[in-house]
Order: sequence, then C-alpha cells, then structure tokens
Amino acid sequence: MISATCVYLDAVNALCEDDFLTTWKLTMTLKMRRDWHYYAFAIGLIFILNGVLGLLGFEPQGWQRYAAGLASWVVGFWLAGFIIRRPSAAANDSD
Repeated sequence: MISATCVYLDAVNALCEDDFLTTWKLTMTLKMRRDWHYYAFAIGLIFILNGVLGLLGFEPQGWQRYAAGLASWVVGFWLAGFIIRRPSAAANDSD
C-alpha cells in the first residue's frame, strides 16, 4: 500500500526537476540574489507603516487610498535604504 507521504514526495521531486523552476532560479539577477534582504525588509516596513496609519485613525477615502499606499511604499524603501547599507558594485567586483 502506498502512503500519502510517498505520493506527496514524488510530486515535490517532480516539481523540483521541472526545467522552468531550474531556469528561473538560475536567471535571477545578481542584484536580486545579493539584495533580497533589502527588499524583504522594505516590504516589512511598508506593513508596519500601514499599521501605524491605521492605529492613528487615518481613514483615506477615494484617491487618498492610492496616495497613502504610494507614500508608504516610497517611505518604506527610503527607510530601508538608510537602515540597510548595500555594498557598492565596485567593491563586489574586486572580490
């Protein structure tokens, strides 16, 4: 009798051997592979900023929703740039 775990593992192994996933992993840019923590931190800051806006009682209506969302994205990435210092490309080329 085949257990459900074996069937699941066979499906996962087949998915891992798929050419699309392998190609996608290999074609990620160096910048994305090097700076993934910067993007993850920035998105976390965006969630925090949106939560702060909600706790302050700011309830945007209409176009203000788009403006508040855009502002939180800009401020989140701007703050992440100050908090996380990314190495310059010239410093990485010398390694």
